[in-house]
Amino acid sequence: MGLARVGRGAALRDLPRAGAAAGRRGGHLRPRRARAAQGLRARGGAGGDGGAAGDRHARLRRVRGGRGLLSVSAWRRLLDVLAVPPDPYRFDPRLEERVAVLCQQAEGPVLNLGSGSTRYGERVVNVDLFAFAGVMVRADAQRLPFRDAAFAGALLRGLLEHVASADRVLGEAGRVLARRAFLYVEVPFLQPMHLSPEDHRRFTLPGLRARLSDYEEIDSGVQIGPGSTLAWVARETLASVMSGGSPWVYRKALALVGWATFWLKYLDPLAGSAPHVATSASAVYFLGRKR
Repeated sequence: MGLARVGRGAALRDLPRAGAAAGRRGGHLRPRRARAAQGLRARGGAGGDGGAAGDRHARLRRVRGGRGLLSVSAWRRLLDVLAVPPDPYRFDPRLEERVAVLCQQAEGPVLNLGSGSTRYGERVVNVDLFAFAGVMVRADAQRLPFRDAAFAGALLRGLLEHVASADRVLGEAGRVLARRAFLYVEVPFLQPMHLSPEDHRRFTLPGLRARLSDYEEIDSGVQIGPGSTLAWVARETLASVMSGGSPWVYRKALALVGWATFWLKYLDPLAGSAPHVATSASAVYFLGRKR
């Protein structure tokens, strides 16, 4: 749940990209446009003095007949695409691959807590409060229905900001982890509020390390970079200013500004992974091992 499932997490990461949908629609429209152009040429040639008047009538027939770029259905499809801009955040593909490898190499079952619809293989037990596709156990992360030391690893990706008590969730995760099991946690730092269904807190990287000091640290750092911070904050801030207090205008402005600013997330790789990048990161992570 949440982004940094970026809610999910989840923040934030399993939704299909609007750009992909636009590409599919574009593929359907191209042959229709070609057929319509051929029809225009044929009708113009048969009209004698046909020229401009014939073209205008042909375009009207295309709209009324539902063919071509000017058809009502085509405009509706285009508006559906434009209503959902791309996500304002970018997940580091290296971390995504690393998580998959952790799950594959674990010596026993792995708990994916607050899983949403993510899938990492048969050995990973997906647990969520809601019945997303792929969820195996519906449970509250603050009261897990598993015995002690049952898992060789646990994933908490964009979960801790959405629960009432992060301490209770971490306590339950520690209880069900075997000795030397791994714990991987992702949390937001500079992100606008995103309800899933609640949103309670943010973490700095030093704060996350301090909270997980009972674990032997393997690695920690930036999960989502400052370009994504800029894209997401700009989207929400500008939409709020443009709304004039109207929720309806705010929702429309989110889509408009989203298309104008989403590209800022692609600046993340330019920032790299130096320690100072964590001062403006969108989300941070911690990988540790239970002592």
